Amino acid sequence: MYFPCKDHPSDEPNEGVDMKITIPANLVVAGPGLLMSVKTKKNKSTYHWKTNYTISNYCILFNIGKYNVAKDTYTTIKGNKVPIEYYVLEADTAQAKMVIELKKRDTKILEKYFGEYPWAKEKIGIAEVPNSGMEHQTMITFDNKFKYKTINGQQYSDNLFHEYAHEWWANKVTNKDWAHMWIQEGIATYAEALAMLELGGEVAYNTMIDGHRRGVKNRKAMVLGDEITEEEVYSGGDIYGKGSFFMHSLRYLIGDEVFFPTLKSLATNPKYTYDNFVTTDDVEKLFSTSSGKNLKPFFDFYLRTTDVLDVSVKEIGFQKYQIKVNNFFMPLPFDIIANDKINKVIIPAEGIIINSIFSPQIDPKGFYLKKITIY
Repeated sequence: MYFPCKDHPSDEPNEGVDMKITIPANLVVAGPGLLMSVKTKKNKSTYHWKTNYTISNYCILFNIGKYNVAKDTYTTIKGNKVPIEYYVLEADTAQAKMVIELKKRDTKILEKYFGEYPWAKEKIGIAEVPNSGMEHQTMITFDNKFKYKTINGQQYSDNLFHEYAHEWWANKVTNKDWAHMWIQEGIATYAEALAMLELGGEVAYNTMIDGHRRGVKNRKAMVLGDEITEEEVYSGGDIYGKGSFFMHSLRYLIGDEVFFPTLKSLATNPKYTYDNFVTTDDVEKLFSTSSGKNLKPFFDFYLRTTDVLDVSVKEIGFQKYQIKVNNFFMPLPFDIIANDKINKVIIPAEGIIINSIFSPQIDPKGFYLKKITIY
């Protein structure tokens, strides 16, 4: 098959696509958008799939198999009824109900934080495949061998949720070029932590975030410039875990009352969605405006360098300590435990001095990537 396109995130057909696939009649085609018709002649069937939304070119594909189609309906937060269609291999049909129920619950979580399911005029689609999965628009693919984690008594699949989060972060909110791929991958990974928050509370959220922090490699910056190749961006790996941890740090820095509405605005404002594209600067300006703070130094430090905060704790007198950020770039809040109490304080360029019976603990819950030196 010859498919003319630019292998670049910015190449999205605004009027959607039509796909007509002819296969042996004993097989089934799972595709994006809406199934317009199936025409069978002799031993061949032609499937006509049509999308009406803007779609990334890598989402224009199909899967062929001996599928059964399990169906249900989901009502979105705006009251729209959306078909759910799970293209499950015939041998695994008994597993379909569980997958659909997880899909409905996961949709509620994602809609809470990111707004209505983006493709409400088409469908919520899933296709079983022999690989880990991909975020193909309205027909995400996955295979977890139907093995699930148990979170607070509820079943959960990492790859099913992550690929589904991409319906918002990749398919609806799309990077202008490969250089800003952390937006899609990092926020989709952070969405998994928000799922933990909903299913297992702060403990489950913090456990996942701590895993993302410990997985940071810092071999190279997440944003290396503009018009970077896909290979350059993905070879480092940090666009997933460090991208997620960056969102965690940003949440702490500006507070939940600003962070969550702004994150939802990024996912719902027409300026950033569907036919439009986003860059790191767009995200920074949105959060800076919403918070009333100049967050560019924070974005640059986390995303354009491999540095971590260099914090020193120096005893300068009897039960007196100086706490300083040696690579200071902007005033930042820190949780500090001193005298068995925790306080959130801003550390300026010159540092702060506190009185404490014992050496104070800095950022005990791990909101930042940092190293601490005690003198």
